[in-house]
Amino acid sequence: MLRFMQEGGWGSWFVLFFSILALAAAVQMARRPDRSTLALLRGITVGTVFSSLAGVLSGIASTLHVAGDPERVAQLGGEIPWYRVLVIGLGESMACGILGFGLLAVAWLIASLGLRRLGDA
Repeated sequence: MLRFMQEGGWGSWFVLFFSILALAAAVQMARRPDRSTLALLRGITVGTVFSSLAGVLSGIASTLHVAGDPERVAQLGGEIPWYRVLVIGLGESMACGILGFGLLAVAWLIASLGLRRLGDA
């Protein structure tokens, strides 16, 4: 997870924050199923999705700015071709999405225990 935080940049902090909230709401949902907790979990999930997408898009934008500027590519050291910068940067850009959506999957797996007991939700 540390690598995702490093590769994701500042956006990964928002993703982690919302994901922790989602996990806490999911645990609460599993312990004591309630429609208000379910509504809270849904809202936090939307926040996590949007922060994940913002982090991914921010990483892609940064990558394109660097890969498109030969001087900035040269500052990275050595003779790295622009296409390698692009591929590596796009790979790192996915970190926020992987972190956010992975933790959401865990949160909803936990919440499903409460959903089962809640009934028709």
